[in-house]
This record gives sequence, C-alpha cells and structure tokens, in this order.
Amino acid sequence: MPTHYTLQVVIRLKLLSSVNLARGLSGAHIVRSNVWLSSSEFQGQGGRVNLPFVNGDSGNGGSGLYAENAMVTLARTALRGAKGAGFPGQAPVGGGNGLLASGSILRIAGGTGHQIQGAAALDASTTGGAFGSAGAGIGLLDQSVAVLASDVIALGGLGAPTIPAAPAIVTSGVSSTVPLGRRLPSLAFAPTSPFLGQAVVVQYEGEPNSLHVRALWLTSGQAVSLPGVEGSLLLDLGTIVLVESRVLDANGQAQTQTVVPLSPGLLGISAVEQSLQISPPHLDFGPPAIVNVR
Repeated sequence: MPTHYTLQVVIRLKLLSSVNLARGLSGAHIVRSNVWLSSSEFQGQGGRVNLPFVNGDSGNGGSGLYAENAMVTLARTALRGAKGAGFPGQAPVGGGNGLLASGSILRIAGGTGHQIQGAAALDASTTGGAFGSAGAGIGLLDQSVAVLASDVIALGGLGAPTIPAAPAIVTSGVSSTVPLGRRLPSLAFAPTSPFLGQAVVVQYEGEPNSLHVRALWLTSGQAVSLPGVEGSLLLDLGTIVLVESRVLDANGQAQTQTVVPLSPGLLGISAVEQSLQISPPHLDFGPPAIVNVR
C-alpha cells in the first residue's frame, strides 16, 4: 500500500551541484507515495561538464521535483529546474523541468510563493563553453494527469541566442492537464513553530469571495476522497476541532490571528490543520498545514 505523507518544508531547500554529474539530481524525488507539499521550495541539481577533457561527462539538469507513480498535492510551492551542460558540437543537453511526472496524479494550487519554472537554455558555444537546451515548466509522461488551479503559472525556460525557449507544459504517453477555472484553498502560518503564548498569523488563500472553514487535528488519519470534491480530507474524527470560518476578499485572501495558550501540556504538540473551501457549486479541500508548538 502507498505510504501517506504530510510535508511542509519550512527551510528553503537547494541542492548544490557537483563538479561532474551524468545527470543532475531532482530537488525532490517522490516514488509510489501520496504526498502533500505546502510553503516549500525545491531546486534541481545542475548537470556539469569539465571542458578541458574531450571525453568528460556532460549532464542533464535535474528537475525541481520528480513524481514517479505517485500522488502529489502542491500549494504555495516553488519548483525550479537546473541547467544542463554539454560539449560544443553535441546536441544540446536537456535542462531540467520545474516539475516532472511519470505515471502520477498531480493537484496543483498556486498561492503566495508559487512558481514552476523550467531551466533556462545555456549557450556558451561561441567561446568553446558548455551549452544545453531549456527545460519545460511541467513535463507529464506515461499517463500522468495534472489538475491545475486557475492561478497556477508554469513557465518554460528562457532560450539562448541559438537555442529556443521551452514550452510551459509538455505531455507524452497519453498524459493530460485538467484546468479547474478556479483557485484552490491553502493555509499558511507565521511562524509555523510558535512558542507557548506567541501570536500566530493565519493566512487563507483561494477563490475570491469563497467561504473557508478551518479545522484542526492533533493527529492525521487516512486520506479520504469524496465524490465531487477536489482534494482529500485527512480524517481523524477522534481529535477534530472546528476552529473558525472566514470569507475571502476580492483578491482571494483573508488573515486572522490566534495566540497559542500558555499551557505546558501543549509543549511539543504538532497539530494538522486543513481548510474546506465553499464556492458553490464547488467544494475543495486544501492541503494540510502543520503547526509545531515549542
């Protein structure tokens, strides 16, 4: 059975390039899992080349995120592909996609901090340097499906003087995209790891003028998908608490503030919070967000 994960990467993650790599690594590689990512950043690893040696290695750039036979939900997340590098006289080595999927189902919300960017092309061939093609914003392979909220922006990598720019989205192997025509809900907290007694700002984003109902769980349960509802509910009826509801403004935003009680019993507790967006005739669950009390 697939493993279910809830992941919120608070520290921005960037992988450093090595001197020579046949293929740059992806910023994250998710295999046969169900993963929720929120307020995160992933950068692919660059393919590098050692030009003084004719038989040296050239390398494709890594994607920001690679989903392989997985289910991935993204919100407020930046994904950037890395440049590829090859020798003059070769076909351009591939730049990394912002997001690459094989046999996977993706549900992508936008929101603050959202970016899906393919690698820019590299052309230093006139000076005998390395060069590589641009990467697409999103690459879908092997019957992958990407459900895209209306504020999702995928950008193909910029071109170079002799190398064309990349498209925003490329598909193959009967893959497809599903544009939703509306924004999807998401939550964010500042800070994500508050102290006892500290004020926490709660940021809502989603479809303008929609109603958001926020709930809290002390533990997460099995993901439950409901017919006609976008997203999955992390259901734990034993510890569910309805916290508040808010109507978003015309920009699709709302903000509230809460204070962590000065209760020693809360120290070290991790709470999973999730919002339901009500925008008739649609209901949408946002990806979970995590608050760690310290």
